[in-house]
Amino acid sequence: PEEVQADGAIIAQLNTGPYSTTLSHPYGIAGDDVVKQSSLEGHRIGAIAVGPWQVDASLIDQPAPENLWTGQISGLVALRDSHLLSDAMVDAANANGFFTGFYTIRISKAGALHTLQSMMLEFNDDAGAAKAATEMAAVNNPDVGQPPGVPLQLPYRPDASALSFAEADGSTTVQAVVAHGRFVLLAAARTAATYGIPASGLAEQMLNTPLRALEGFEPTAPSMRAALPMDPTGTLMAKTLWAPDNAAPFIVGVWDPHGWLHFEDNPVRAAAMFAEAGVDVVTQRLTTVYQTHSADAAAKLVDQFAADMASTTDIQPAAGVPGLPSAKCFVRDRGYELADSAISWQRVYWRYKCVARADNFAFTAFSADDADVHQRISAQYRLLVGK
Repeated sequence: PEEVQADGAIIAQLNTGPYSTTLSHPYGIAGDDVVKQSSLEGHRIGAIAVGPWQVDASLIDQPAPENLWTGQISGLVALRDSHLLSDAMVDAANANGFFTGFYTIRISKAGALHTLQSMMLEFNDDAGAAKAATEMAAVNNPDVGQPPGVPLQLPYRPDASALSFAEADGSTTVQAVVAHGRFVLLAAARTAATYGIPASGLAEQMLNTPLRALEGFEPTAPSMRAALPMDPTGTLMAKTLWAPDNAAPFIVGVWDPHGWLHFEDNPVRAAAMFAEAGVDVVTQRLTTVYQTHSADAAAKLVDQFAADMASTTDIQPAAGVPGLPSAKCFVRDRGYELADSAISWQRVYWRYKCVARADNFAFTAFSADDADVHQRISAQYRLLVGK
């Protein structure tokens, strides 16, 4: 008879397709790879980066795929390619020792589009950050043909350089820049005239809120960046599923639970779920793995993820996974990305998604194909249980 695991899984029935079920190589340190160093430090910044929902709890929606960047900014090329800042502002950052950063954005669709975004840029030293903030603010010009911004003083951040822009639809955008130690903090808010909080208030709060976290954060000294560990857990990245061609969303890596909230569909709800389940760490390769305190906590987290998906408009239950009764799968009826889309977009706007558990781990897999998502979730289960 086929062996049945304690959680009901039957290994012999799991179809893992082209995916490996043996651990990948262990991960070491960044070494001399400056982009790796920058990416790993960006992950550290993500753990203290303030999410827009912490300033205004209604700001939880994600923008359209073409505007979706949230995550680490791993060096100059990534900063320029993101198009989050003008070339002149990127040049000013580069000229003053920019090393890495983290960007986050959320929107609210309640009646009108409101946006709050934040960028934290780390520099090699305090002096470079201070000079960069001044120079970046000086070249923060509007798009060609648009009226210039009106200088604005933020009452509780008089040291910040802020500009207010009147948008064609009647809304207001406020952009603000300030240096703090080795960091340059940038905030941008856009609100309609009828919104309860003015754009200036949102932007100011987004500059103020991270200050306490920054006081307790020790940036990695330039001389120590090569020693940054690629997997602080030691083994979990090696147990997280990878694609045969190594394709993965650009947020691949090991994340502090707070840092991972920037990538959840509903970060407010996820924060409560993580606290209840005792989520210690989240890893991302082709799948996402959540390490919790116990098997019971992992099971509850799976149930909560499944309940959230089941209650979401345009998402329906899908066929289960043979041999893996703990898995719950779903299909999105519309608004999904196809298999030829960027994998980072597919992760957010998935067609098929499954969630399952193994011991004290909850994990999710996505795909544009139902058979493929079953193979991915099955392979991830085997990696975690070692069978």
